[in-house]
Amino acid sequence: MFVDKLNMSRIALPKVSVVMPAYNVEQYIAHSIESVLASDYPNIELIIVDDGSTDSTFAIAQGYAANDSRVVALTKSNGGQGVARNFGVERSGGEYILFVDSDDIITKSYISKAVVEMERDSEVKVVTCRGEFFDGRTGKWRLKRYSSGRLARRNVFTISSLMRREDFIRVGGFDISMHNYCEDWALWIAILKDGGRVVTLPTVEFFYRVRAGSSRFVGRKYKSELITVLNRKFPDFFERKLGGKLYSQRSMSKYINLLLNFIFPRRASVSRLHRPLFYFVRAVPRIIGDATECDAVWNGREVTIARIDSLPSRHEREIAMHNGEVVGYCTEYRFWLRRRCWEVRLKG
Repeated sequence: MFVDKLNMSRIALPKVSVVMPAYNVEQYIAHSIESVLASDYPNIELIIVDDGSTDSTFAIAQGYAANDSRVVALTKSNGGQGVARNFGVERSGGEYILFVDSDDIITKSYISKAVVEMERDSEVKVVTCRGEFFDGRTGKWRLKRYSSGRLARRNVFTISSLMRREDFIRVGGFDISMHNYCEDWALWIAILKDGGRVVTLPTVEFFYRVRAGSSRFVGRKYKSELITVLNRKFPDFFERKLGGKLYSQRSMSKYINLLLNFIFPRRASVSRLHRPLFYFVRAVPRIIGDATECDAVWNGREVTIARIDSLPSRHEREIAMHNGEVVGYCTEYRFWLRRRCWEVRLKG
């Protein structure tokens, strides 16, 4: 039995909060709800967030809530999937979070298998699985296997991947400015960019319904904006994994950056006290743009970036590098001639 695998009592099993955003899915939501409630994991809650539906979606959710204490049905004005998911997590109480969209389904064993992997290793931040399409399209959903370098170029997870609640809260949840298009990609980057293991179950545990009105299709018009938002949010991650920014030709980004770094090389140096900010400092020209000074935040630390005429002399620079206030310096060259220099300091 599952409980035996975890070697703990039924009462001690960590709670899993399944959050299901729903909008005008009266013909699909019952199937999705029943797939969650059929789970063989005994400690779940299902938080259904009706996102201002104009059909009977919320009434169906209320019906399940009235007959099953594990179900909570909530409603709010329409704001999009990211807003609804954040809303649901805020009102949930589980140690683990799993999102299941209201037209998708999961197997009864998925949550149990995922929790086993989470409980086995505290370094695991995400447990995902293999998926299949159904309804409007059939066949396997061939997502690439996770690596941090691959995550920098594409989303490699289904939305229905188990995560720790503390990680979701730490990164601020979904970015609601992303128009329901790949906001889960940004979430996975935020959770994993500084490390952590991922486990991919070898079995199909998730089924994705493809229909014409789904965000998978509607959101494609936001692709250019998506790239801009990701570069703004994670400059250090893309600097470390791609050698520069992410381009719309995502698979070519690393090669484009190699060429640009050869033509316009950048040099960064950081204080011994601030080594984790090395790639952030290297990305300074992209962060500050044409401004002469700006404030920025890296992992909760506020810094000030300012243009300087030139780097301090070697002696002054060595002294500065032992000053806890000075984070580091970045210099960008044009055809091997010094062009622009910046200083990064802790704010306040």
